[in-house]
Amino acid sequence: LPPAPRLLSDRSPSFSFVLSAFHYAGSIGQAVQSFAQLIYPGDFSALFIAYCSPHDTARLVVTLRSPLLSFLRQPSNLAKSAALNRGLAAARFDVIITLDADSHLHRGALRNLVERYLTDPAGTRAVAGTMLVLNSRETWVTRAQEWDYFHGISAVKRMQSLFHGTLVAQGAFSLYERSALEEIGGWVECVGEDIVLTWAMLERGWRVGHA
Repeated sequence: LPPAPRLLSDRSPSFSFVLSAFHYAGSIGQAVQSFAQLIYPGDFSALFIAYCSPHDTARLVVTLRSPLLSFLRQPSNLAKSAALNRGLAAARFDVIITLDADSHLHRGALRNLVERYLTDPAGTRAVAGTMLVLNSRETWVTRAQEWDYFHGISAVKRMQSLFHGTLVAQGAFSLYERSALEEIGGWVECVGEDIVLTWAMLERGWRVGHA
């Protein structure tokens, strides 16, 4: 069969990245630089929210001077969930994509993620993206992490997405409808706030996909 036609043209939604970081001064530069390489025809913007971060992280974000990136700093006694909720409140667009600041994007990542969102059945309110290990050949620990990501995470999510019930749209790289986040009340303060958020969506009968 011929490949399916690309759907990203007139239908390309605009979206806002929300990045939160505790201390990622060594990697936030790669994340920001990857924005410039993205293959995506729509508009997007990015918010970086630092919480409990040392000054070197904040200073680095400011010196990057990316026109795509805005910087917000949280009080030191607030958790990651508060940083994400602040980003949600400040976001420009109605589609939100969360990204951990120690991750960076493959140039086709957004196109694939948004296409899955557009082609999944009605009622899909979130889509989990695929996470891969960049330095998977460096040590036995990173090799084990790659194995876990492929078999313990990606393979399981592929099966769950066949039923449109992916159990975790991970905060490290996932797409959410803004209206769904607002209806739920955003992220709650706990360990595994992305799990709690996803389960709240599934409890409402909404669909959660995986790309």
